[in-house]
Amino acid sequence: GIKELSPGTSPTIDIVAIHGFDGHREASWTADNGQLWLRDFLPQTIPTARIWSYGYDAYTENASSQKTVHGHAQDFLAKLSNSRDRSHHGSRPIFFIAHSLGGIILKSALIQASMANKRHLLRYKWICLSSYGILFLGTPHQGTDVVLKFTSLCCRPNNILLKHLISHSELLQQQNYDFNPIAGDFQMNFFYEYLPTRLADGTFEIIVPKLSAVVPGIVDVPSIGMYKSHSGMAKFQSMDDDDFKTILLIVKTWSKKLHLQCRSGGQNLISKAVGVNRNKNT
Repeated sequence: GIKELSPGTSPTIDIVAIHGFDGHREASWTADNGQLWLRDFLPQTIPTARIWSYGYDAYTENASSQKTVHGHAQDFLAKLSNSRDRSHHGSRPIFFIAHSLGGIILKSALIQASMANKRHLLRYKWICLSSYGILFLGTPHQGTDVVLKFTSLCCRPNNILLKHLISHSELLQQQNYDFNPIAGDFQMNFFYEYLPTRLADGTFEIIVPKLSAVVPGIVDVPSIGMYKSHSGMAKFQSMDDDDFKTILLIVKTWSKKLHLQCRSGGQNLISKAVGVNRNKNT
């Protein structure tokens, strides 16, 4: 479920983090020195952000699990929508930070939310319309066969999530096709790993190569390399970490841009949502 890591000071944005496979809503973002940067660093630098971390069953060793990407996305939409409704801030702009499999689940959620209308899950529409920016950290948009090698060495590799992550799987191809039409509605950055991960057999592999860490067909979105391993991309030991500084700069830039848009009234997210609903009669 969703855990609040920082309530923010008079918050104007929500930052929502989604971990990857075999992850945890806190441990996946915690460095070896115990620093959970979403809780320990980000609130100091962006005090007006309410920060949440979402956790779900992404354990590949659970070979009996039949939960699909679509099912995880539905759960995420329901829990995020409920949490925002309870706080009476259902239209507050959202910045997402998605690591690995978390990015695949997020895309599925946004695709589903974009199709909501007044006859079908209208409250999910606000999630899509309120979504402003996405940081994809090592997300295998085009799949990775290394994940199957990695997990087959330590568990039964018949978990349904792993089948979705095979390179150029039908699910991923269809998802990218469905995501491209709405991708222009969001600010985005793609991050990929430079350092290989040590596998159980002693070999080293890049889990998600640069080619897979970007969504094919999307232009004008920066691709940025991190000198970290796949799991290390989501962990920063200090605020002096160069990769943390990069992420911080992006989030601050988005925040300033959003603030200017809201002040000008031209692209206010709330008015945009009302306009879309009115014009499309959804």
